Amino acid sequence: MSPKSLMSPKYRRSWPLPAAAAILVACGMLLVAAPQAAQGDPDSDVHPVAGDVIDGKRLIGATAIVVEAKSGISFAARVDTGAQGTSLHIEDWEIEGKSEKKALKKNIGKQIRFRTHNRNGQDAWLEGLIVDTVLIKNAEKTERRYKVVVKLRVGDFEKECIVNVNDRSDMTYPILIGRNFLHGDFLVDVSLDENVAVEAPSGGESDADAGNEEKQGAEAVEETVTEGEEVSDS
Repeated sequence: MSPKSLMSPKYRRSWPLPAAAAILVACGMLLVAAPQAAQGDPDSDVHPVAGDVIDGKRLIGATAIVVEAKSGISFAARVDTGAQGTSLHIEDWEIEGKSEKKALKKNIGKQIRFRTHNRNGQDAWLEGLIVDTVLIKNAEKTERRYKVVVKLRVGDFEKECIVNVNDRSDMTYPILIGRNFLHGDFLVDVSLDENVAVEAPSGGESDADAGNEEKQGAEAVEETVTEGEEVSDS
């Protein structure tokens, strides 16, 4: 007999008062428990997707589409919680005034104009202030890169972020998203890969910035080139 039929006038008239109260409480518990059970069911058809918000943080997968907000150009990006910083691909740059080509730290505080380019053939010139430099070391070399502030967008969420800029032509992904962009705003679930279609650079080399979790569609891309990691600049 269903809880609804028990509530009919026919049965209600014959209940003792304590029994009636107990049945009402039991019916209420059944109504509350049913949706809760559905939510906790691992076999439920409802699954989280990239962009869902949980406890105020957005879900993001192993790869994502990231837009440089000022230009509107979109990039395939790899999300790497093992990387401290975020890196943006640029191909040409100009620094105001007389720039130092070797002592890059002396250019901190100057304006930089740089051209970024995506795999769809779109490019744009952007401007920003050089706020710092960073040393990046990998197995092959140690290099110094400029840091600038850009605004990046994932879905409908925009955030200003300090990025190091460098030529990533030999990398699979034009953008590497590191912890400084993710912190406080994103939860990473590598199973939520957005199936970003990418092609490895010519020559068979691809990007491993700090790991080997690249995706091409739904399949991992084997990496042979490591970007390296930030090192102490003492």
